[in-house]
Amino acid sequence: MGRVFNPPPQWPPPPTGWSPPPDWRPDPSWEPVPDDWEYWIEPNQKPFLHGFAASAAVGAVFLALVVAVLRVDPAFTAGTVFGRVLVNGAIVGGIAKVNGSRWAWWMYLIVAVAVWLVLMVIGAAGRV
Repeated sequence: MGRVFNPPPQWPPPPTGWSPPPDWRPDPSWEPVPDDWEYWIEPNQKPFLHGFAASAAVGAVFLALVVAVLRVDPAFTAGTVFGRVLVNGAIVGGIAKVNGSRWAWWMYLIVAVAVWLVLMVIGAAGRV
């Protein structure tokens, strides 16, 4: 899959799969675009793989912290964390896939941490 057209967020969205012809010009009434805007981007080729990798990295750090700080059984905690890695990875990968554009590695980590926190809050609320 090649590069895809990336319209600025303040422009109306183009139809799915649309690509501007060579002589196309934006409507003059549309808002101006920042000078550094990239009109052509590489689509995210493997969002689920990257989502699971980021989730596993965050999960490994979480597991190490829980075992070190709370002194809990690593085997039990690893099983619990593994299940959450699968759920988190699917969510992060889904978010990346829906977004469509290529993410930097740090973006996966930020979203993975955010999803981990949300899942922890949901889990804690379910125990109340």
